[in-house]
Amino acid sequence: MNKGKHRLKAVQSMDELRPALSRERYDLVLLNLSDALKLKQPVQSAPSDPLAVPVVNASARDQVQTAEREYAVALKSDSKSKAYLFGISKAVELRDRRAHILAQARKSGKIS
Repeated sequence: MNKGKHRLKAVQSMDELRPALSRERYDLVLLNLSDALKLKQPVQSAPSDPLAVPVVNASARDQVQTAEREYAVALKSDSKSKAYLFGISKAVELRDRRAHILAQARKSGKIS
């Protein structure tokens, strides 16, 4: 989060999401856990390869744990802003590590 400028863009529907993902570069896409399954594929196929990060109802501990296992990072819906920023920073670091590993694999010819 401290490396560059980040901005927030909110969309209300799939009709807004797909064009936004294809036109602009995103590091993260925050989404409701209830929408995660139907939005995971469009997010993962975006040119900028953003990381999908679900926002979960914090009172449902099993949902939080499941989301963290599935997505590696999950934000709790009723968290304070400091906790949100920590979660977003963790997600950005994860996305950067994933991109670095992918770039190394491409460079070494392990994937095309």
